[in-house]
Formats: sequence, C-alpha cells, structure tokens
Amino acid sequence: MLARAWVELAWAHNTSINFGGDPATAGPAALSAARRATELDPNDALAHATLGWMLGNKGDLVRGESEFDKALQLNPGSADIMALYSRWARGFGHPGRAAEAADGAIRLNPNYQTWWAWNFQYAYFIDGRYEDALRILERLPVENYVVGSWVFRAASYAALGRTEAAKDAVADALKHHPDLTIEGFTGRPVFSGEERQRMIELMRVAGFPACAGVETLMRFPQLVRLPDCHAK
Repeated sequence: MLARAWVELAWAHNTSINFGGDPATAGPAALSAARRATELDPNDALAHATLGWMLGNKGDLVRGESEFDKALQLNPGSADIMALYSRWARGFGHPGRAAEAADGAIRLNPNYQTWWAWNFQYAYFIDGRYEDALRILERLPVENYVVGSWVFRAASYAALGRTEAAKDAVADALKHHPDLTIEGFTGRPVFSGEERQRMIELMRVAGFPACAGVETLMRFPQLVRLPDCHAK
C-alpha cells in the first residue's frame, strides 16, 4: 500500500499545475514520486501507468510507452489504466488505440469518474471521433471543464463544419481562459508532432488567437513556438 501513497502524491503534484502550480517544480516532483512508487512495488500496474503518464508529460514518449506496456501486461482488465492509456496511445504512435481504450474503459465502468472524461474527450478528439468527443463534453458539467475541454469542444465543432457553434465555443473558452492561445496550448511537450499539428490546424479553423503572451512564455520556457509567432 505504501507504493499507492506515492502514486497519489505523484498525481497531487501533477494536478497542482492545473491550479496554478509551477510546472518547473511540480512536474519533476510528480515524476520522482511515480518512480518511487514503481521501486517500492514493481508489480503495481497503476504505479507503472502513473510513471508512464509523468514521463509523457516530460516529453519522453518512448519510456512513457514502455511503462504503460508494463501496466497493461500486469493488469490488462483495469478500467483505470485503460482510461489513463487513452490519453497517450495516439502520441505513442498507435492510431485508433486511444479511442479503443476509451471505449473499453466506458464498457467496464459506464459511471466513470470525472478525470476519466478529461482523457476520453482527448482520445476521441485526436482519433477524429468528434461527435463522441462532444458527447463526453456534454455529459461533463461545465464547472468540471479543464482548459483542454474548452479547446476540444470548439475544435470538434470546427472539424464538423459547425462554424457558428465553433465561434461561440471559442468565445466561451476565452471568457474562462483569457490567455488561451494556439501556441500556448499546443506548444507543451505533452504532445507528439502529429498531435500538435492536428490541434493547430483545428484551433486555427475554430478561431483561437495564435501567439502566446509573455506570461505564458515565461511559465513554459520550452514551449514549441509557431513560425508566425516566433518571428515576433
């Protein structure tokens, strides 16, 4: 059980970033706690999935995939692990597996937790299942939206050619997150090149502002810049 305490600590550090925590300190702390969990119990599947997630956040997709592979080998029937994997499968280079993992997790637990929805919305969006992404978002109360929820909602409408709905969704997103930009959202190392390009294209179609502000650039110094913003 001690390993699970370190798992929870890793998630606490990771989640703090969504509430104003400093990524430069919270990210490494989450990664360190996840590593400790796998050291304490190498057979804990959730510990390996957690480490895979934290490695993915760091941009280390190769080792992140390896940890998720271990997790799925140890407990292939875990709805929690499927829900976590659904966020990363596409970035690991496996088109279709993200949505399949989301489908499997929902079949195992249709009354899923809120944090699962955050992964499912992305899994369906990035695999081109935009109606399913919107279905997940419609079920999720607005007060439980994270910044990605607003992005995927607007971008899904854009992908479906629902121009006015996309425009309204962008306005809603900027009302809640005034500093939200294409560059600021897509430029973090949590996305593969293919994922980043897909989101850039659809966020442009939806009508999001392109370039990150100074505060975002200072908070995320490793941000991948857009060519039209980098020259400014």
